[in-house]
Amino acid sequence: MCSIASSSRFCYLSSKDLFDDIDELEKTNIKNGCCRPHYDGYSEKNRVFYEFKSHEFCTKSHSSLSTSYIDLLKDIFGIHTKTPSELRFSDFKMSIENDPSIYKLNFDFKQFLCHVFGLLSIVTKDQKATLKYVWIVPDLPNNEELNSFVNMIRHEQIDKIFNQFSNLTINHKDEKVKIKDLICFEFELVPAWKIKDPILEELS
Repeated sequence: MCSIASSSRFCYLSSKDLFDDIDELEKTNIKNGCCRPHYDGYSEKNRVFYEFKSHEFCTKSHSSLSTSYIDLLKDIFGIHTKTPSELRFSDFKMSIENDPSIYKLNFDFKQFLCHVFGLLSIVTKDQKATLKYVWIVPDLPNNEELNSFVNMIRHEQIDKIFNQFSNLTINHKDEKVKIKDLICFEFELVPAWKIKDPILEELS
């Protein structure tokens, strides 16, 4: 049983009104080596893979890549490491303030990497895919603290990561290619009131 604020549940509710191109929920049949990512939703028509978020951005502690990812990191990003749990953004040639561990931001970079690993197994330059993050946020226009928090995560973390990551050159099917030529990254904020939730309506 999922929680009221689970990403899969928000994806299901949103697929009825806000993102009616979603025609498959909980897409889990993509694999790249040891990586088997879970996407909340999928649009076959537009080749968009959805990841929904709500309260998850409130934490800065995320699980680490296991040593089973050593080969993927080496083969795709040219990162030679025996300790994936110690990776920093500079290892990916990315510039994030203070060069933190990739596991210590509000944005779950480890999960993001897993989503990307999965998509790299199915994309080509002629058949790109889009990874879209949807963040369900409380609609509190006068709450300066909340608005500051949302803007910080969006502009200081997600925008920077998406922009820099898109321009990385990787090894893909025996050629060097920029990630942006294979995968597009999108982000959308959705006020919680737009989600037609029968449970929350009953509680209100």
